[in-house]
Amino acid sequence: MRLILSAVAAAILSGCALASVRGVVQEYDTERTLNEHGPRVASYLQEHPETRQLVRELLWQRRICLGMTREQVWAAWGRPCFADELTWRYQWITVHFERGLVSRWD
Repeated sequence: MRLILSAVAAAILSGCALASVRGVVQEYDTERTLNEHGPRVASYLQEHPETRQLVRELLWQRRICLGMTREQVWAAWGRPCFADELTWRYQWITVHFERGLVSRWD
């Protein structure tokens, strides 16, 4: 129990949430997404070594969370079907950005 509470507290303090906490979503799996995912995440993390551990884990799990940057969403999910400054649309989900950070999805 103490370990779970510590993990949830760390997630909240770091600006992201765990899968059991509101604020994380996983993208669909397509063959293209799976084939490109590993190299895409590795490239992002190499360019951004300062990335927090929780965000690193979410990227490898193909998950996004509130507060992620566009680059982090791209690393996790790849190129959207449609993109403008405020929204990125994937096959079954639309990600909304405010000031360059994920604010919600639907």
